[in-house]
Amino acid sequence: MKHALALALLGLLACDREAVWERPLQPSAPLALDARVLWLAPGWPLIAALNPQDLSVRILELEGLAHWTSGGGGLFAHPDGRHALLVREDQALYIDAEDLKIERRWTLPTPFARVTFAPDGQRALLHHDPGLPSGWAISNPNQLAILDLSSDVAPITRALMAFGAEPLSIIIDPKRTLFARERQWVWVFSDRYLAFFDLLDPEVDERVVHLVLEDDDREVVPQQIATLDGETFFVRAWGSADIFSLRLQPEAEAEALPRPWLNQLDSGGQADDMLAVDLSPARLFALNASTETLSIINPETGRRVSVALGFTPTRFMPFELEGQPAALLWAEGLPSVAFVDLTRVELERGRAVKLLRLDSGVTALKPLPTRAAAVAVLGANRLAILDFATESAVPLSAEGPIAGLTISEDGARCFAVVSGADGLSLIAVDVATAAPQAVPLGLWRGVLLSLPGADSLVIVDSNASLGRVKVIAADAPLEASALRTRGGILMEGVLTR
Repeated sequence: MKHALALALLGLLACDREAVWERPLQPSAPLALDARVLWLAPGWPLIAALNPQDLSVRILELEGLAHWTSGGGGLFAHPDGRHALLVREDQALYIDAEDLKIERRWTLPTPFARVTFAPDGQRALLHHDPGLPSGWAISNPNQLAILDLSSDVAPITRALMAFGAEPLSIIIDPKRTLFARERQWVWVFSDRYLAFFDLLDPEVDERVVHLVLEDDDREVVPQQIATLDGETFFVRAWGSADIFSLRLQPEAEAEALPRPWLNQLDSGGQADDMLAVDLSPARLFALNASTETLSIINPETGRRVSVALGFTPTRFMPFELEGQPAALLWAEGLPSVAFVDLTRVELERGRAVKLLRLDSGVTALKPLPTRAAAVAVLGANRLAILDFATESAVPLSAEGPIAGLTISEDGARCFAVVSGADGLSLIAVDVATAAPQAVPLGLWRGVLLSLPGADSLVIVDSNASLGRVKVIAADAPLEASALRTRGGILMEGVLTR
């Protein structure tokens, strides 16, 4: 069979063919959706889609786009898990991955490298990669394009006001009603300022909020934004010992955007993370690794309470325990975590904080869907199940480096791949009992993908340029007989194309 295939391919190569077949595939990294895995091969160009349930492969040839040999963009997963948006040079394609068909196509005014989807998935905002060339002779890094993914209407393009900088990141809020009008804010972070506009009315000029005075040469870069009521927003920024409070006030003209009133809240030093919680009244929590403190801020009065931690966490993982808000404090590389009761810590200080020491630094941390526990990778080759209720950790050891930590949709098991002397293994741990299982995969360099819509785990062999995978059902016992293999994914139907 192998000889027959080789002879057939040689015959194909000997025939007259289009220049596209002479180009390298240049396959992208696999993109996991809810029930499909996609590969983009811009050199030919095509998209391959794997159905993990029956191992079938479908090919979508991107006709008329054979000039896609360079430039930014790529394939981006839509929030619904079924669609993908392909952005490349002057084209954007909205693709139904399960039926593998192009639903919509738009022509773009300039290449874009990044995509940010609205939380409801109705619109997509295309923007540039900060500091990187666009692939065209000249471009405006402050230019945006807005796609309505439910319509064939041409994209709305606009350029933001710039003050010597370019967008560093973009965040799109959920839709909310504000001052009797539905709004959906787009927040654009730049060095020393931020801007916002309404995605539902994108042709109205944006508002710009400067975070420093004109003669202040500090680099103050917004990093995070949060709100509890949709009227007041809190902004954490590098280079500032304050958290900025933006209160939106209505304008007389109904069409105009609300005017932001800026205030500054002392966070006790550079805040590494921020958490807004409605405790009736609202409270802001800020982690200050440089001072090893947790700050609790009353945003109405500006009053701050500082709690000494004795270690340097930089991240919050919020959760609820018996209906009350709590948080796990952690930092990448730090061999300790802490559990904090957010309802008690302002009054009880350190008595509401429980420190838990681990035997290695945390390199990855993922919560369970129930938020009753989290799974951490410690160092290179250890796992720990962190129980929030008992404030404890159950350790497990692997024979080699752990990668690709993922959690089952029901939170009952966690999975990862482990590199050992005999190759790669897939491991699973029952979260309730901490009972581990493992199955060898052979001499693969694997990427582990979870597809909840297909109830499947897919291990992609990074060594196989034409696409090779092993697939197992997420609820199956880890046995060699449960593994199914499929190779040559990008060559599917090559003799008939």
